[in-house]
Amino acid sequence: MFQYRGLAEEVIPTATENATRQAYCAAGITTQWNTYPGDHLLTDTEAISGVIRWFAARFTGQAHHRQLLTSDNC
Repeated sequence: MFQYRGLAEEVIPTATENATRQAYCAAGITTQWNTYPGDHLLTDTEAISGVIRWFAARFTGQAHHRQLLTSDNC
């Protein structure tokens, strides 16, 4: 699972996103969590290169391993 959040997010509450990530982790789903400086709309353009790399790795058969990008990955 590739998740990301804009640090200036003004639409989705931080608690909601954190609870979703924690639920995935509790279910044993490997999650990569990234943050970007943007707001709700700008973050999509900031995250797109990471999203493309993540999907490209999955489509080429690379397993998703816990990445040490942040301490919040599970």
